[in-house]
Amino acid sequence: MGVARLSSMLLHLQEQGYSHYVPIAVVERASSPDQRLIASTLEGIERLLASSEVGEQRTPGMIVVGWAVLSLDGPKGDLDVLDDASKQGSNKEELEEMDKARIGRWLGNKCGIIRDGLPTEWEQFV
Repeated sequence: MGVARLSSMLLHLQEQGYSHYVPIAVVERASSPDQRLIASTLEGIERLLASSEVGEQRTPGMIVVGWAVLSLDGPKGDLDVLDDASKQGSNKEELEEMDKARIGRWLGNKCGIIRDGLPTEWEQFV
């Protein structure tokens, strides 16, 4: 599926001008009890997927690219990114610094997020 072509997709996004701070997530077996979320940035996702923490891939995998990935991490996700883009006087470097700070708040000092299972809010639907 798409995860097998992740390297070429990341290269294409880079060629299109996407910042390496843009969030990306791989959701394996979405909405199943054994769902797994693997989230990082365009720069860090391949390293995270190759880590021993992730282990074997669980197919099928769905890829989500963009700031909406932060909403997959629950209510603590910072979705004010659209407000940043509308700030007057913000140039590309300033916006990238805001993106870097937002990623720092989201991931802290981690390379990414690996979360097994459905969020507890979904238990009522299983």
